[in-house]
Amino acid sequence: MDVGAFRRAGGGFSKAFAVFSVLYFAVVAAIGLLDFDTLQKLSVEDGLIEWITANSLLTAWLLAILILIRQPWRTQPCCTAAFFAAGLCLAWGRELAWGRPFIGRRLWYSRNLFHARTYVDRTYFARFGESQGLAEGPAMLYTSHLVFTAVVVMVLTTVCIYLFRHRGRFLSDLKALHRRTYGRYFLLGLGTYVVAQIVGRLSAMVFECDALASWHEAHHVLGHRVIDEPIELWGAMCFLASVIMLWRRCFGRWDAIGGCRPCD
Repeated sequence: MDVGAFRRAGGGFSKAFAVFSVLYFAVVAAIGLLDFDTLQKLSVEDGLIEWITANSLLTAWLLAILILIRQPWRTQPCCTAAFFAAGLCLAWGRELAWGRPFIGRRLWYSRNLFHARTYVDRTYFARFGESQGLAEGPAMLYTSHLVFTAVVVMVLTTVCIYLFRHRGRFLSDLKALHRRTYGRYFLLGLGTYVVAQIVGRLSAMVFECDALASWHEAHHVLGHRVIDEPIELWGAMCFLASVIMLWRRCFGRWDAIGGCRPCD
């Protein structure tokens, strides 16, 4: 593949993403200033922003897994894709902690992942569904819990074994991550999520202040969600951009035709 052509393509992608980022935050700010109620509706639990965030992370995760499937495991290991897959799986699971939108349905609650009784006590989901006001029955919730948990555990275990077997290559790739375009996007997304959490907690403290109680009630302010949800969505877009750039780096083409090349 022509290295110069690849760099030009990467530069074009970065410029397009920069323009998209400016327009995105400009639109969010405009909506907040002109129609704050609309921004609140977009930022609620199960709202449009969270739905796009969750499914963007899912798409990025599946693309990372696809890179691993296409890449020869022994001759050309792609530890970066495995690392991305593990991180994105955890990020996606975090978005579904309260059963948030997965392709429009609330099928899996990752916060139940670490409760031992959810695997042996089917009556748990009858009580859980009643407490959450869910339309799905306990059988559906119990089955989806087992299936999704098995998939996540299997993927994470496979990725960990893969990284351990190629630990030398993985450590080398990790040290060079900040020098790669896809690595910078990934680190930018990671930093964005950290900032969103800090800003969200600080803004929640401000909105809960007694001095703002009357303003809070009058405007039905959702607190930190109108701030950190748009930021998290942009972070998810950074993750998706990092995997797209990694795909481009590994295969040099957007389609699935042609041979593979090393990811570094």
